[in-house]
Amino acid sequence: MRHSARLIAQACSAFALIALAGIASASAACGGGDEQQAQAEAPAGQSQAVEEQAAPAAAEPAPQQQQAEPAAPAAQEQGGQTADEPEPAPQQEEAQEPIVVAGGVLLEDGATVRGAIGAAGETADFRFEAEAGDWVRIEADGKNGMDTIAVLADPAGEPIASNDDLSRTNRDSLIYAEIATAGLQIIQISGYGAAVGVFDITASRHVPTADNDSAVVAVDSAFEITGVLDTPDDVDVFEFDGQADQELFIYVDGAPGVDVYIQLFDADRSIVATDDDSGHGLDAELRYALPEAGRYALEVWPAVTSVAGDLLQRPLIGAYTVHLRADVPPRAFDDETGEVAAAGISFLTALRGSDTATIYSLAGQEAVRAWGWEGKADVDRDLDKLKSIPLIGQDLQTVVLGSEVSDDRAKLYIQFTDDDWFRIELSRLRGQWGVDAWSHSPAPPELPPEDGESTEG
Repeated sequence: MRHSARLIAQACSAFALIALAGIASASAACGGGDEQQAQAEAPAGQSQAVEEQAAPAAAEPAPQQQQAEPAAPAAQEQGGQTADEPEPAPQQEEAQEPIVVAGGVLLEDGATVRGAIGAAGETADFRFEAEAGDWVRIEADGKNGMDTIAVLADPAGEPIASNDDLSRTNRDSLIYAEIATAGLQIIQISGYGAAVGVFDITASRHVPTADNDSAVVAVDSAFEITGVLDTPDDVDVFEFDGQADQELFIYVDGAPGVDVYIQLFDADRSIVATDDDSGHGLDAELRYALPEAGRYALEVWPAVTSVAGDLLQRPLIGAYTVHLRADVPPRAFDDETGEVAAAGISFLTALRGSDTATIYSLAGQEAVRAWGWEGKADVDRDLDKLKSIPLIGQDLQTVVLGSEVSDDRAKLYIQFTDDDWFRIELSRLRGQWGVDAWSHSPAPPELPPEDGESTEG
């Protein structure tokens, strides 16, 4: 789809205003940035644990956003929230003395406990009751830049699983594991390298649902079906009958924090197409012309998020929706006010200027979940990673393409040079546009750079 000169002018005007203002207004919206809470003092060699509010285990495995810092500014209210209206914050319970058993602090199912590492090489020890056959979920959520490592062992001390980083971008730790021996499981938290500081730990039992997500489905222009990847080795299969030369559009939309991977098989059960993150954020997207009639199968997997030795990590599981259509929807989006372009270019300008307050204020819910941000201080910590994508050249033109799934999602393409493009993915929540993902990209589909509508920015 060709972009309009009106849209280009709006985007470039927005960029000019941002350049003149020095993105001061975006920084002001941040209230100068959230300040970190003071780290809890902990003597060396001693672990502190204070039981905090209990919360049920989430249906999706993304890290829970703890309300440990002041509320984010208005422009960032969407970060870490779902698309629904936010639930009222639970009442803060009075701090209680932790229950200490032999070898550590006893964790109650679903309760969050504050712990601390006071010196390099120290460990914080916990115990959690589980039965043989249970799946358990253990999350260590580092605070104030704390980088955690989590280790799970059985009652005899035999290792079951370990995790350093939840993903390539999130330094928190997350373990999903099946228990083989009943009793008090052993959990140890340490700091990566010389890291010290406080963290929140939550352990919970996870009861997998019946594997009823697989089905034979019909293909039409409005098909949707939901499923759940509720263990790291869960795979859901959807079969459908296709026609020769049929243009197929598949979009698998994971809940915030859920990372999906898809495989498409032909009637002979040969893989004909795969995808991981071509959709919005961690979502998967495929466009495929069926070569012949027959019954095809779509497999939905938890994506591999990191590799530790030979151990594949698949912790980002949860709910998703499959959109399967016989026609490829048009890429169209209405940005008459220029809000999408302004938000995207403001974010890019903040990346170039290392303006972490503005980066945090403009981060969308997917970015907050993926990076584990709870305040501006977390963005300061991750600035080197954020800047690892070289931001070269001058902005030559901008293109807004719409989402095939939702009017509240958009992709902004910024052209640096003839063959160097930058893609920014945005979503709208409660009227505010936030940036969920960004990366270098080839030219947008259906709009190669040589089409000739380039406009100086």
